Amino acid sequence: MTWATNPLFTPGEHGEDVTTDVEAQLQRSSGDTPVPTVPESQEWAFKAPTDHLTRRQAVYIFIIDGLVSGLLGGGINFGIAYSTYRMMDAVRLFALPNSLAADAGFTLLAQFIITWIIECFVVNYHLRKGLVPPIGFLREPKNRFMRWYFYLDHEQPQELKGFMPWLGLILSNTLRSLILLAAFFPVTFGASIGFLVLAGTRKGEDWYFDVVWAPQVFKLIFGIVVGSTCTPLMAAFWLVRSGWVLKTREGAGGIRSVEEVVTPKNSL
Repeated sequence: MTWATNPLFTPGEHGEDVTTDVEAQLQRSSGDTPVPTVPESQEWAFKAPTDHLTRRQAVYIFIIDGLVSGLLGGGINFGIAYSTYRMMDAVRLFALPNSLAADAGFTLLAQFIITWIIECFVVNYHLRKGLVPPIGFLREPKNRFMRWYFYLDHEQPQELKGFMPWLGLILSNTLRSLILLAAFFPVTFGASIGFLVLAGTRKGEDWYFDVVWAPQVFKLIFGIVVGSTCTPLMAAFWLVRSGWVLKTREGAGGIRSVEEVVTPKNSL
């Protein structure tokens, strides 16, 4: 995928959509008349960063991203659990191979990484199209780690061409998802183990569960909780970062390319 670039792009005024009717201009061109070249930046529609959390942003973060992601994650986890556990002889809490604790840990890891990468592309696409405005009321951090985490101090590539830039982008985002997971893991995993201990039947040093419905219902609830709590944070991450970049670059003379706002450099 090649992102649009234009060195002359600067953010519009508050609420202004930077758009153009390309087809209309092309239709007006006929014969030997040169076809007008329309800068790709005019197809961008970045909204001005907001000075408070708007209703549109709240609905986008908590309903469109949070609730939908939770329901989707819960449904996928339920389907996987139903197709795998119902064929097993026994399901245990800790003992491998049929361990719900190991399953919960792997699900957390996979769901965080996959969701973060999806949000990276989806939220930034919506920002470029002006479907949701960036968040602009938070103070930009000065801490070196936070500035690294939010991709604030790196030159942005004009285009993502070739295998290595894309690999670097995926790896840098994976690393940041793992840092967020490290904050979530103790509470989420610990609460899950506590719930399973209460719901299971203890036999010796482990807890056992019915192969049908106990694992499936657990994975359904687990997927909903993880998706509806982590996804809003991931969506807010990109909204906040975009707001900081737009405000900083506007004060510095304008955006040089769309990648400064929506395509972080491959920084590990």
